[in-house]
Amino acid sequence: MIVSPSGDPLQDDVGDGPAELAFCEALRMSDLRFLHDPERAGLDCRCERDLETGPNRARIKVFSPRRGTTLAFLYKDSQVPFSTDRFAYGALIVKNRPPTGEECAGLIEYLASGLHPERRPRWVKRAFPFDIPR
Repeated sequence: MIVSPSGDPLQDDVGDGPAELAFCEALRMSDLRFLHDPERAGLDCRCERDLETGPNRARIKVFSPRRGTTLAFLYKDSQVPFSTDRFAYGALIVKNRPPTGEECAGLIEYLASGLHPERRPRWVKRAFPFDIPR
């Protein structure tokens, strides 16, 4: 489920193309809560499932850097309050198609793990040639 900062379920689709809408729907249909941040570009959500070690800082940003290409960027924000740094954990890149159910489920499981390295899906790329909007 995707929730707004007020805690209400997010009703509006965030995104334009079929791939962005598929990611949005997968997060919306998940049993996990994802907090949407409307101040950030694209669909940007933080997984609210706490870990044994503390709060889960795992985030996903879905956006299209160019026509026909959609990126699901996985990251964590810096813990330094005034910093705008982000720590990248990879991205799923889909071209001219929506993501598969298996790809979406793998990303959601990876986010729920707090981006644990042993849970990284094989299709998540560690390097990608795109600038990530804030």
